Amino acid sequence: MKFFAGLAFAAVNGETIKCWTGEAETVAEFTGNSVKVECTKNEICQMTVRKRAGNVYKVMGSCKQDEACNNNREQNFGSDKQCRPEEILGENDAEVASVCRSCSDTPWEQLNSASFATDADWQRNLLW
Repeated sequence: MKFFAGLAFAAVNGETIKCWTGEAETVAEFTGNSVKVECTKNEICQMTVRKRAGNVYKVMGSCKQDEACNNNREQNFGSDKQCRPEEILGENDAEVASVCRSCSDTPWEQLNSASFATDADWQRNLLW
């Protein structure tokens, strides 16, 4: 509900937000090399963090159409759970692959989410 209220407010006022954009192999590299850009009116900030066996190997930030971002975020913990930030080894000691996505309406929350380390962190609603 908070999400739709925020979008309605932004749409009525014609506001845009700024998001960090870029791609890196680590959170530190992303923080040092990403660029803050102004998104279009119907976009919010998406952060994607990919891990294998608990180790980050890709961090991506971008502006993303609001509905598309939230559809991606829903894949974190749905029936085919993709976000496994705390898991290292799965069945037969296979390395666990994890992709976690957040949607936010502020660049500082977007950047903060790149360092999320637990299921509880990634389940937080970052839209105000």
